[in-house]
Amino acid sequence: MCVYLALQLPWLGLSMDYHSDGDRWELTAVNEQSANRQVIDKYLQQHAVALPLDVIGLQSGQEQYHFAPTLFMEEPDTLPSYEEFNQLMRDQQALFQGSSNGELSLITADGQIIPLYTSSRPLTSLPVLFWFQLFVGVGGALTGALVWASRRRDSAAILYALTGVGYLIFAPAAAIYSTRELIISGEVFRVLSAINHFGALFFTASLTSLLWTYPIRLGNLKVPLVIYNIALVAWVLNLLQWLAPAFMHLAVLFIFSISFIFSVIQWKKTRNNPSARAALRWFLLSIYTATGLFAGLIIIPAALHIAPPAPQGIMFGAFLVMYWGLALGIVKYRLFQLEQWWHSITGWFVSGLFIVLFDIALVGGLALPQELALPIALAIAGWLYFPLRQFLWNRIGKHNNAGMNVWIGNVIHLLIDREANQSFKTSNERWLEIFREVWRTPHVKQCDGKQEYPAITNDGLRLLVPAYPNHLQYHFQIDLPDSGARLFTFADIKTVKHLQQIVGLALERIEARNQGVQLERDRIRRDMHDDLGATLLKLLHASTDETKPLVRSAIADMRQLVSALEQAPVEKEQALAQWRKEAEERCRLAGAHLDWLDQSENLPILLSPRMYTNLSRILREAISNALKYASHPSIQIHFHEQHICIKNPMVTNEIAGNGSGQRIIYERAREINAQLECVNDGTHYVVNLIIPPEQG
Repeated sequence: MCVYLALQLPWLGLSMDYHSDGDRWELTAVNEQSANRQVIDKYLQQHAVALPLDVIGLQSGQEQYHFAPTLFMEEPDTLPSYEEFNQLMRDQQALFQGSSNGELSLITADGQIIPLYTSSRPLTSLPVLFWFQLFVGVGGALTGALVWASRRRDSAAILYALTGVGYLIFAPAAAIYSTRELIISGEVFRVLSAINHFGALFFTASLTSLLWTYPIRLGNLKVPLVIYNIALVAWVLNLLQWLAPAFMHLAVLFIFSISFIFSVIQWKKTRNNPSARAALRWFLLSIYTATGLFAGLIIIPAALHIAPPAPQGIMFGAFLVMYWGLALGIVKYRLFQLEQWWHSITGWFVSGLFIVLFDIALVGGLALPQELALPIALAIAGWLYFPLRQFLWNRIGKHNNAGMNVWIGNVIHLLIDREANQSFKTSNERWLEIFREVWRTPHVKQCDGKQEYPAITNDGLRLLVPAYPNHLQYHFQIDLPDSGARLFTFADIKTVKHLQQIVGLALERIEARNQGVQLERDRIRRDMHDDLGATLLKLLHASTDETKPLVRSAIADMRQLVSALEQAPVEKEQALAQWRKEAEERCRLAGAHLDWLDQSENLPILLSPRMYTNLSRILREAISNALKYASHPSIQIHFHEQHICIKNPMVTNEIAGNGSGQRIIYERAREINAQLECVNDGTHYVVNLIIPPEQG
C-alpha cells in the first residue's frame, strides 16, 4: 500500500538545489525517464544556457508559488504555527491540482515560463530513505508479532507487539510524504501527517505501558489504559488544531516522561530479584538509548523550532535497534554480561544528553546564536558537570563495585587475623568463608564432582568454582551474589581466578606455617615428656607422703599441657562426655546432686585444643567453687546453644571477692574470646559463659 501511494504521487523528474548564501534555487538535473526531458533540453538550446539553471518557483494556473524551504520540508509538524502548516497544505493542493490539469510551469530567474508535465513515479526513483523507513517499520512490527506469538497471554508481550503496531503506523506514513519529490496532494499530506502523529503517540503510550508491566507488573492494568487515553486526547487536540503544533511533540515527551517514574519504581521493586533487575537494565539501555537519541535530535529541536541535526527517516532506525534488544530481553533473557559495563554506558549517555539539552536550552531559552551556545554548553559541561558527575559516580558506584580493593581486606582478615584461633580449620572451611565474604551471600556450599573451570549457570544466578587445586573431586557452588541484588558476570570469573592465586598462595603458606608450628610443638612435647617428666618422677619417688600429692598434681598438669600440645581438635560430643564424667565423679565424692542439661546443638562441632583446655579448666574451677561455698549440695550445669551456665544455691559472700581462682577463669575466658559473667544475687551464685560462634 505504501509503495503504491508513493508511486501515485506526481513526478517531475527534476533535481533542485538551494543555496542559502544567495537565497536562490537551481535546477541541477533532469531524469532520463522524466516527461520534461525534451522540454528542458529545448529551452536550454533556445536560450543557449546549460544546467544548472536559476529558477524561482512554479506556476499553477494563474498563481505563482515561489520556492521556499518549507515547500520541500521533510516533516511539516516542525512548523511553528498551524497557519503555516495549513498554508503548506493549501500550496501543495494547488500544485497537485495544477499538475493534474496540465497547468504546471517552471519559472526561471529571468521570468521565463517552462511548461512542465507530470507522470507516475517510477520505482527506481524511490530513494533509499523510503525503503529504509519501510524496512524499520515492518521489521519492528514483525519482531513484535514474533514475540507475541511465543507468549500470547503475557501482558508485556502484548504491549510490546502494540509498540510494533505503532511503529508500523508512523514510519511508513512518514516514508511517503518525507521522500516525495516535491508535489503531493494537500489532503493526502494532511491525512498522512495525522496518521504519523497517531502512530507516534500510540507507540509512546505502548512503550511507557510496557515499563509498567515488565519485568515486574507494578499494579492494575488500568494504568496503561489511562496512558492510552492521554495519547488519544493529545491526538484529537492536535487534529482539531486547538493548541500550537509544538503541543504534539510536548505530548509525546510528557507520555514518555511517565516511563521515567515507572523505571524508578521497577528499579526499587527488582532490588532483590537479580534476573528481573538485569532484564530491567537491558530494557532501560535499549529504550532510553534509542528514544533518547530520537528525542534529542528530532522531537526536542522540533518543539523548539530548531532545525533537526539528522533526517527523521534515519533516526527511525534507532527504534529498530531498540526492538531487537527488547525482543532478546522478553523471549529468552540471557544478557547478564551487561552488568559489568552498564554504569559506564549510562553515565556517558546521560553526559551526552546533558550537553545536547543544555545546548538546546541556551539556543531556545536565552536566544543565543548556535555558534555561541555550543561552546558555552561544552565549557559548563567540562568545568562543572563532568567533575560533579565523576564525584557522585565514585560516591554512589563504589559501594556496588566488586573489585579486588573491596574484598581483599576482608579475605586477608579471614586468612591471617583469625589464624591463631582457627589454625585447625581445613582449607575447604576457609574457602567457604572467603566465598561468603567476597560475594556477600550465605548460599555457599561444597558439592561432589570435579569442576574444571569456573562457570556461570542458571542465567547468572549461580557460580560454580573448582576446588583448589583443581584435581580434587569436588567443587563449590555459590548462589545469589550480594544477597540476590545482582547476577554473576564474567567479572566474577576473573575474581575467582584472582582468589585462587591470592588465597591459594596464602593457604599454602598458612599450611606450611602450621606444619612448622606443629613440628616445634612436637619437639617441646617430647622435651617435656622426656626431661621434665623424668625429673618429676624422680622427685615423686624421693618425696615424703606429705609432698607426693603436690608432685602428682604437677605431673597431671604436665600431662595436660603435653596433651594440649598435640594440636588435635576435640569433637564436641567427646568434650561434653569428658566434662560430664568429671563433674559427676566430683559431685559423687562430695555428696552433691548434679543437674546436667545438654542443649548444645549450636556449640562448635570441633573444639581447638586451646579452646578445650580453657573450657575444661573454667568448668573445673567453677565446680570447685560451687562445692566449696554452696550451702546446699546441689549444682546445675546447663548447655544451651552456645551458652554454658553453672549455678549453685545459697552461696556466701566469701566467693564474691577477687580471688585468684576467679581472676584465672576470667583470663582463660578472654584468651578464647568468650564472655564470662559471675553473678551473686544473695540466693544463688551463677557463672555464665558465652562462646562466640566463630571460635569453633
